[in-house]
Amino acid sequence: MNEPDPRPRQEEAIAAVSSIGNLKSEICNGPWFFSDPAAVTLVRNTADSWDRTPFAQGSKAKGPTGGIDCVGFVEEVMRETGVAPAFNFPRSDADYKGHAHNDKIVDYLRGQKTDDPQSAQLARIFAKLENIEELVPKAEWPNRLVINTGLMPGDLLVIQPRIGIWHLPIMMTDRMFKHCAFPGGVTEGDITQEDYRSRIVAIFRARSQSEICNLKSEISP
Repeated sequence: MNEPDPRPRQEEAIAAVSSIGNLKSEICNGPWFFSDPAAVTLVRNTADSWDRTPFAQGSKAKGPTGGIDCVGFVEEVMRETGVAPAFNFPRSDADYKGHAHNDKIVDYLRGQKTDDPQSAQLARIFAKLENIEELVPKAEWPNRLVINTGLMPGDLLVIQPRIGIWHLPIMMTDRMFKHCAFPGGVTEGDITQEDYRSRIVAIFRARSQSEICNLKSEISP
C-alpha cells in the first residue's frame, strides 16, 4: 500500500507561514504568547514546514535534502514564530555524547549562563513552570493514557533520554509534540507516553510581549 505524498502538506504549511505576514508582531495579549489562537496556528504551521527534514548535527537547512538537530529545530521555530530573536545555544560535538554530564540547555533557559547575554534574554522570554507531575500526571491503572495535560502549544520541554543527553520537543497540543531526533528527523510524539513523560526535566512557556515588557519594568531601577 502506497503512503500518501507528504509534500502537499509541507507546501501548504510553508504557504501558511508566509501568508500570516506581520501577525507575529501583533501577538501580545495575555500572559502567554501562545494564548492567542493565531499564535497556535502559526507555531503548528511553522513546525509542519520542517516535516521530512532529517536529523543532522549542527545544520539548519529545511526539507528532505537539508537537516537539523533538536536544538536547532527549537531555535528556528521560535525565531520564525516571533517568540524570540535569532539565538544560538553554543554546543560542541561532546554535547551529543552520552558522557557529556552538563546542564547547559537548562541553564541557558533559566538565565544562569552569566557569560552569555543570550541566557538572560531567554530567561525573560521563557518562564519555567513548576509542578511537572501535576502538568503531566502519570497514568494510573486502569487508565492507559492521560487524557489531558496542563501543557499548551508552544511549550518547550527539556527531556533527558539518558544521563548527559538533552532533548527539546515543542508542544503542538496539550499532548502531541514535534521534535527532531535520529534517525527519524522531524516527527511527532505523545508526551503522555511514559518513556517521554518520566524523563521530563523542565518545562518552559513563552511569555507574551506585553508580559515581557511588564517584567522588564518590574526589574528596572
